[in-house]
Amino acid sequence: MANFDLYAPALKTWEGGFAKVEGDSGGATNCGITLATFRDYISSLATEEDLKAMTASQWRFIAKGVFWDKCKADQIRNQSVAELIVDWCFHSGVGMIKKVQGIVGTKVDGVVGPLTVAAINNWDAKRLHFAIKSARLAYLATITQNKSSNLKFYDGWINRVAALEYGKSMRKNQ
Repeated sequence: MANFDLYAPALKTWEGGFAKVEGDSGGATNCGITLATFRDYISSLATEEDLKAMTASQWRFIAKGVFWDKCKADQIRNQSVAELIVDWCFHSGVGMIKKVQGIVGTKVDGVVGPLTVAAINNWDAKRLHFAIKSARLAYLATITQNKSSNLKFYDGWINRVAALEYGKSMRKNQ
């Protein structure tokens, strides 16, 4: 079964530290956690300073609890497939699970239940990895075409998806 602790170090590397980039619809983020998400799960009154001071345990609580666990990634047999699914949800929102459900042929409701997990696990893992990766690349192309301010992020997004190779831990080329 997939393991969050194998994925977490690479995720933190890709997400980096605190950032507030003009044009980024997520707004202020720290290690990939937006201020809005931090407010939803840590403190509704949190400020950007609170987000900057986010602890490792707070980050883990959100990264694992909000993204990994909502995707039921611990129940996914293949680490590469789990990382690709969770990374898409972490990067673009947990609603991306609907795209995965469409690929695996289950009810597209955004809720990962036993049928979605079974469908994911019943696919050939390498084939599913390729299908999800292709869908993610198409999604990124669409959101860049539909919103020109995303163009400055596009190359980085593509590099991130490329780093999610089947059978290898996600890593960032330094």
